[in-house]
Amino acid sequence: MPKQISQNDLERIVQTVGQFPDGVGIEKILSELNDQVPRRTLQRHLALLVQQKRLIKEGLARSSRYLCVPAHFPDALEEIAEPNTSALALEDYIPLSQAGEECKKAIKKPIQHRQPVGYNRNFLDLYNPNSTFYLPNETRDKFFEMGRSPDEQRVAGTYARHIFNRLLIDLSWN
Repeated sequence: MPKQISQNDLERIVQTVGQFPDGVGIEKILSELNDQVPRRTLQRHLALLVQQKRLIKEGLARSSRYLCVPAHFPDALEEIAEPNTSALALEDYIPLSQAGEECKKAIKKPIQHRQPVGYNRNFLDLYNPNSTFYLPNETRDKFFEMGRSPDEQRVAGTYARHIFNRLLIDLSWN
């Protein structure tokens, strides 16, 4: 029969994690608990607290950080699909229009509750490349300016290669 876990031990862990609003790694938790709990036991306790939705786990393996569940989101964690999802995913940072809110609500519905919709084949058939446009002229000009290279003298593809190289560097560091 497995050993019963003391609720006091779990509360002490939650309180320790609560001291760090930006999250805390397992090494810091161990040091805050004065190494009274073996590392493997602490890992099991943390996993249990995440399963009970009393803590949130961000990241994987050594980069894991633990956060306390925000008090103003008691039921919101049921919407989280993965236990590694950040508490920041629960908050909306971008103000949405009414249509945007309705769209977000429709997307959050389970797939079996959504109404299936097809596409209008005539809409696609009426398109002629370089003669008909789906976007207004102002929008197309704005997008063209946004995608333009800051250095007009470069050979075609050089700017894209420059962006690609920066992306590779960023990916290698992450």
